[in-house]
Amino acid sequence: MIWHPEIQDSVFLYVLDLAISCISFIASFLMCIYCIRTMSTKSAPLKLILAIAISDFVFSVSNIMSAFEDSQKITTLCYVEAILRVSSFILSIFFTTCIGVLCYQACSFSNTFNQRNFFKAALAIAFTITFLYVTR
Repeated sequence: MIWHPEIQDSVFLYVLDLAISCISFIASFLMCIYCIRTMSTKSAPLKLILAIAISDFVFSVSNIMSAFEDSQKITTLCYVEAILRVSSFILSIFFTTCIGVLCYQACSFSNTFNQRNFFKAALAIAFTITFLYVTR
């Protein structure tokens, strides 16, 4: 959110957006540390939760970056912030969907499901979708 002097309550919304972005930054960073410290090599759900935490971390970084950009001109910072914002948002939705698929597989009692291959395929698909969306 960019501060604009003509909008009523603009300073309040600017400070609120920056404060919430900082809280999200700290919380997602702590979640990443927790997931890394408790992760086992065979835990695909925890890896997906870590992927969501990293996506949220990048999204909060892009929110903080948008607080320092100039609203009058488009700079390289604006493009970087836009790419980070869109790609992290898409990845968050994708990894949340993957967690839903894992929950379904756990409830269906299917013994043919390989979590490690699923996580590798999910990462490949996620980065392909993000690359295609950003470069279009």
